[in-house]
Amino acid sequence: MANRLYAIAFNWIAKDFDFMSFAQYIQDSRDFPAWWNRLPFFFLVSSPLNAAEIANKLRIFARDSHFLVIEVLPEHCDGWLPGDAWDWINQQIQPQPPGGLTALLPDPGNPPKG
Repeated sequence: MANRLYAIAFNWIAKDFDFMSFAQYIQDSRDFPAWWNRLPFFFLVSSPLNAAEIANKLRIFARDSHFLVIEVLPEHCDGWLPGDAWDWINQQIQPQPPGGLTALLPDPGNPPKG
């Protein structure tokens, strides 16, 4: 499965959020082959996991604090960032073929001619 891009935001004023351990986990984990953190208390991560799986892994750091994990879609992105930030974002977003891998296989009811 190809990686997808997610935004992770959290309540930075919560005293029970273990930010240092959270940041270390993002940086060291195989769950996130690429990450970006140029805005305080906000991460963009590339991951093969879905949003629920990421949230479940982050709960240990949040304890009772609130946080959000949401998939970033290229057609719905905009903002005021330096060019290298947009370059990084665009490199992480890999287009998926429609219908997954089965869309690449020939239709059994209409075999290729040749």
